[in-house]
Amino acid sequence: MPTPGWSTGELDPSTVSHHLSSLEEDGLVVRERDGPAIVNRVAPEVEPALERAEPAD
Repeated sequence: MPTPGWSTGELDPSTVSHHLSSLEEDGLVVRERDGPAIVNRVAPEVEPALERAEPAD
């Protein structure tokens, strides 16, 4: 799902990794290894709050 205002090519991989690490440390993201890839997903404890959140305009 694309995010308005950002293109994947515009983000430095080290910046993305740094922010994902911070989100993982805060318990918002879960990281799992799938072969050579690392899969990031929303932590199960966070999903209910996201479902209740109002969409931004």
